[in-house]
Amino acid sequence: YQRRVHGIHKNQRKEMPLKLEVKKKLVIRSVRVKSVDIHPTLPWVLVGLYSGYANIYDFNTQGTVKSFEVSSNPIRPSKFIVRKQWIAVGTDDFFIRIFNYNTMEKVKAFEAHTDFIRAFGVHPTLPYLLSCSDDYTIRLWDWEKNWESIKFEGHTHFAMGLCINPKDINSFASASLDKTIKIWSISTPGKALYSLVGHEAGVNAVDYCASGDKPYLASGSDDFTIKVWDYQTKNCLATMEGHQDNISSVQFHPDLPIIISTSEDNSVKLWNSMTFKLETTLDYNMDRAWCSGSLKESSMVALGYDEGTVVLKLGSDFPLADFSNGKVIAAKNSQILSFNLKLLQPETLQNGDKVPASMKELGNADMYVQGLRFNSNGQNFAVFGEIDYAIYTSRGFKSIGYGAGGDGVDLVWSKGEIYAIKNGNTVKIIKGSTEISSFKLGFSFDAIFGGEYLGVKTEDAIAFFDWETQVLVRRIDVSPKAVYWCEDGKKVVLALEEGAHLLRCNKEEISDYLVKPDLHNEEGLEDAFEPIMELNEAIESAIWVDECFIFVNTDLKLCYLVGKKPSVITRLQKKMLLLGYVSAHNRMYLMDKNMAMISYELEYALLQYQQLIIEKNFAGAEKVFPSIRKDNHLKVAKFLEMNENKELAYMITPDTIHKLDLAIELQKLPEALEIAKTTKKITSWKQVGDLALSMGHFDTAEACFLEAKDTPSLFLLYTATSNREGLEKLRDTTMQTGEANLSFLSNFLLNDKDACVKCLVDSKKSTRSSVFQFGILSFQTPSFN
Repeated sequence: YQRRVHGIHKNQRKEMPLKLEVKKKLVIRSVRVKSVDIHPTLPWVLVGLYSGYANIYDFNTQGTVKSFEVSSNPIRPSKFIVRKQWIAVGTDDFFIRIFNYNTMEKVKAFEAHTDFIRAFGVHPTLPYLLSCSDDYTIRLWDWEKNWESIKFEGHTHFAMGLCINPKDINSFASASLDKTIKIWSISTPGKALYSLVGHEAGVNAVDYCASGDKPYLASGSDDFTIKVWDYQTKNCLATMEGHQDNISSVQFHPDLPIIISTSEDNSVKLWNSMTFKLETTLDYNMDRAWCSGSLKESSMVALGYDEGTVVLKLGSDFPLADFSNGKVIAAKNSQILSFNLKLLQPETLQNGDKVPASMKELGNADMYVQGLRFNSNGQNFAVFGEIDYAIYTSRGFKSIGYGAGGDGVDLVWSKGEIYAIKNGNTVKIIKGSTEISSFKLGFSFDAIFGGEYLGVKTEDAIAFFDWETQVLVRRIDVSPKAVYWCEDGKKVVLALEEGAHLLRCNKEEISDYLVKPDLHNEEGLEDAFEPIMELNEAIESAIWVDECFIFVNTDLKLCYLVGKKPSVITRLQKKMLLLGYVSAHNRMYLMDKNMAMISYELEYALLQYQQLIIEKNFAGAEKVFPSIRKDNHLKVAKFLEMNENKELAYMITPDTIHKLDLAIELQKLPEALEIAKTTKKITSWKQVGDLALSMGHFDTAEACFLEAKDTPSLFLLYTATSNREGLEKLRDTTMQTGEANLSFLSNFLLNDKDACVKCLVDSKKSTRSSVFQFGILSFQTPSFN
């Protein structure tokens, strides 16, 4: 069983009842910001400034990518037109200007309206740009027809906002200070199709709901309210009150169940788009809030204020998904999806490539899903929301349990059919829909974890309890963000914000302890757990495969641990959730936040062999080895070498250089000599020569150094063994190769002074030659016998 938590440090996030994480990615101070837009593929936000500049900021690097001096007049609307690599900007001189954001070249400039331009809309497929204005009109511009335009008339006051319907791209809505929202058809540009009336003051903004199948439209008004409409029935579904001044923009988030509103009361509010209740209010002390921007399949939200721009990251980088026995379940809002990985053909899969899997819809959970987990055998799974939870069968999506856990419900499974829910400071233990027991803790706690024992996490510790008796097994003074139990319950990893602890769980000692009440105490059994190792890895997600721990760390490295040193499989291109491992495929599967899956190969037989080696079960390892593919034999050999089984590594390795290195470490001189003969590499001869020299086999060392043309080593050998004949040969060789230093030293030791002088002269060292002739030659030099 694995519980996966993907969070950021508590002092960097703002918790909301929907458990959405809100993290600032960019804060830049500037003059008034009237429009923001996020690029769909690059980490860019486009900002339209009241100073007449349009800036593009990179919210990863916090820097300015481009700055366009557009006009001396204020900019109101600005939009990316990505398929043309353009930005469109509307200024208070009534002009629309188009720039190429790569070359910064001005593509087009034209007078578009007779009054201020308020908003833009870019058609998703056709070459259309929509604009609305204080001249009461909306215009549609066709850039493929030299910016010809069609006029839409009907408003009786300023046209302040517009939005194209993402579910019907032939229609759009407009908002006006005439207190109405009008719905238009692009193909029939006469009168509006109909109007939505209900606001008591002018309407500044309008937006369609892009997610799900609900025909919702939101509007924001100078009456300080946001209204949500059903644009098919034309009924107002809800009026949301809470702002204290004019609403300047309103937007459905394209993926999350929230509505974002900005206001001249300086605040930004996030509303639940299912309940229409206020979730939270954001205030970054930048005066009036004017605009917001978000993008489908992006967690970024941009906000524009009187005093600058803020980019927020909403939600997690990871999908809501779990895995059991090859089956994947995932949730998107209230929708439950599934896929059986066993249906894939593993021979068609390539490492890192997208898995051709189409998630199938199981049904609707009737709640905004904030977590889901399989039970230990994968036959059932739980989904839970803000205050309630439901249990479903994996096959058929049949509801078999339901309950409420209060605000911030959490649900975890034991190794059987029993599960626990967190309700305030109380933990309830339930089987099916029947509560077995509950116990109240005398302290507040943050989270619960399932697995072999029930984990209860506080700010500075974790306490493990027995599922049946609720007796405290052990309190450990660390506060993990996730707990990963090995399948047999004998090992557990406590993943912290930085680093992790691998512990051995002494189940037999715990069983004895549980039946002896007189031994029970506030700390639990001291010997319940013992440390195996500490991992210098900040773990994002992880799984166990038998005794192998596979994980993704915060550096995006996919690794596995057998023994005491992790092995890196690959580095991922982006954050992904490690779902699980299918042994029949020899593959592990990962999923990104948009539910796209990739896979990487990791041979199951290789993992089995490595674990048997760690257990020193060499007979068992020998039986498994023939089933390991030959292209993994080098991995096996390096693993054996790392675990001090070099003799076995030498026998197994298919790599000649690796075999030579091992032969040298094991001092297998004859074998190393034979390998050097096959490689015919100078470095190989040098290695074997050094080995022979260290072992006192001088003839072999000489032969190897000659093959390697290693004159320094030959000089060392000949001088150390007083080999005059060898030194004479070396002198002749070094004279031919121009190695003046060795040639001089050889002649000097051979007492050939004339040759020494000649060597210095030939090497153009005349000063040294003079010193040698008139100084050193007057003394007796040592003879070389």
